[in-house]
Parts: sequence; C-alpha cells; structure tokens
Amino acid sequence: MSYLKNNKKGQYTLTFNWIYVLIAGAVILLFFIGIAVKQKSISEDNLSYDVTRILESIITAATASEQTKNFVDTSSLTDYTFTFTCELDDYGGFKDIFSGYGVEDTSATEETIIEPIFAPAKIQTAEMITWSLPYKFPFKVMDVLMITSSNTKYFVIGDSSEQALKEELLNSTIDLNFEFIDSFDDIDPGDNYQVRIVDFDSGLSGSQVTDNGAIPESLESLDDSKVSAISFMSTGGINYYQKEGNHFEKLNNEVIPIISNSPDERDVTKYAAIFTHNDETYKCNMIKMFERLEIISEVYSGKYQELLEYYSEGSETYDSECLTALQTNDPFNGIHLAAQVCTSSGYSQCISLINYASEIEQLNDLLDLELCVTIY
Repeated sequence: MSYLKNNKKGQYTLTFNWIYVLIAGAVILLFFIGIAVKQKSISEDNLSYDVTRILESIITAATASEQTKNFVDTSSLTDYTFTFTCELDDYGGFKDIFSGYGVEDTSATEETIIEPIFAPAKIQTAEMITWSLPYKFPFKVMDVLMITSSNTKYFVIGDSSEQALKEELLNSTIDLNFEFIDSFDDIDPGDNYQVRIVDFDSGLSGSQVTDNGAIPESLESLDDSKVSAISFMSTGGINYYQKEGNHFEKLNNEVIPIISNSPDERDVTKYAAIFTHNDETYKCNMIKMFERLEIISEVYSGKYQELLEYYSEGSETYDSECLTALQTNDPFNGIHLAAQVCTSSGYSQCISLINYASEIEQLNDLLDLELCVTIY
C-alpha cells in the first residue's frame, strides 16, 4: 500500500514538473516570437524609410525640372501607398502648418514646410507622374509641383465656366489619364485606383456635380474615398466634393476664390486645384506659395527703391518719364505686407493680393513702354 502511495506521489511530481516545463517553454517561445515580431517591425519600418527616401529623390528631381512632366516607374513599389498631407494651423495660417508625404500606416514621413505639393491624398501606382509649372504673380514666385498617377482617372465635363482652360487641358493632358465626356453616362472607372470629376458647368442649370447630387451609377460601387469632384464656378472660384454613399457632399462651406492675375489659360493655380485632394490641402499649399511671395516681393521692393534713386533728379541717369512712372506707392511693399497678413490670418485674407499684383504688372508694363529699366 505504501508503494502505491509513493508511486502516486511520483506521478503528481512528474505531472507538475511537466507543467513547469511547458510554462517555461511557452515563456521562452513567446520571448523569441516577440523578438521576431519586433525585428520584422523594425525591418518594415526601415524599408518604409527607404521607400520614403526614394519618393524624396523623385520629388526633388521633379521640382528642379521647370515646366516638365516626368513619368516615374514605381512598379517595384506597388505594395506601398504614398500619402500627401497639408494642414494649416487653427487660424488657417502658416505659423503652425503640418505638411509632408510618406508611406501609409508607417512613421516614415518627410516634412515639406516650404515646398507646395498639389496631389491626391493617396497614390498607389506602378507609374507616378510629376508636373512642374511656374507660378507668376505677376513676376515669377516659384515652380509649383503637381503629382498624380497613371491610375488616377480624371473625367472632364462641361465647358461653360472655363472654356479656355478646358481647351488648354485638352492639349496639355494628352499623355495623362484624362477623358473629356458629355455626361455622367460616359463615365467608366475601369480598374483605376481612384476617380476625379472636373466640372466646368458648375453654377449653371446644366451642372451635374452639386451638393447632395447623385453619384454617377457607374461609380456607386467604388469606395467613397476613391471618388471626388471639383467644380469651377461660372462666377469664378471652385468647390470640392467627395462621394458619400450614393451622392456628392460639398467639402467647403464657401466658394474658394482663385487667387491669380494670370491671363494665361495654363494658370497654375487652376491646374493645381484639379490635382489637389480637397479644399484644405489646396488652401494650405497656396499659403506656402504666398509665404514665398512675401519673401520675393521684399527683394523686388528693394529693386524698386534702387530704380527710384537711379532715375532721381540730380543723378547722371535722371529721366523724368521713368521717375514719374515710379513715383507711386511702392506696390511691391504693398503686396509684401498683404502677404504677411495673408499667411498669418488665412486664405480668405489673401484676396487683396490680386489688386497689388495688377498694380505691379501695370507699373512694369509702363516702364517697358517708356523704355525704362523694368523691375522684373
């Protein structure tokens, strides 16, 4: 009987030993699994940073190429979704701006505090397209970069509000994924990553993109984030829309004015609006351009003062007609101060820039007419 008891006790001890072994083994296994997961996470993060650096090199090269389209093979990066962000501060100004690009769902991002990049919120593609155009107001302020992809589809409809711009688009976007249509019935999204409708009939009875307006039937099955629209008002300005179920939802409360004095159909502010994700990213990137305008206009204001001295009475280069043309309030200083207000207070405070830009253009044209030294 004693033997049976001792045997039973040994079984209990053996059982408990195995439990301890299993627990210890599980702890060790979890430890190594944790290390493996951590290493995998680190490797993925490192790879994401490498991908972001590749994107940085693409953007840097594109920015340096004025008035150039670049078609970049990104077929090896199709597993990654690139993101583009630009958010203004609480006052709609430049003081606490957050702007950058990177790889979705990772910490791999690159800030772009100064450089404006007009792009969709997300791009996942085998071919990225960059397009650089100069922004003149009226003198050249900077080169502006727009980014899209070969699988982002643009459907252009209507022509009443921006006939000249539509014709220019027709010529300049032949090599891009643009299609010019007569009605929503012509829309076929195909296998594109995302779709944008560009409406040139907004504000007119024929407009097909309206707040709470119906989504084209062919786009109803697409994810809401993949369908957006921009409308150009017949009275000037733009509105942005996003798919919300089976209808469009307008994103901006008030019409966004186009701040430009360019008579050229290839107005970069309008082109940029077409490629930009929404109203906030558009205004945010425009504020960056006005920040640059603030700096450049101060330089031109200095040149204006130099010309005043150059043509002043008593100087060897005195010229009464040139001096008369220059003897106005310095419009470069005016636009400089207006840009300061604009960048600190928000996009709605930037409208006055247009008047100063017109004054500068008239002054420069007059100097040219009088055979004087021009300012730009």
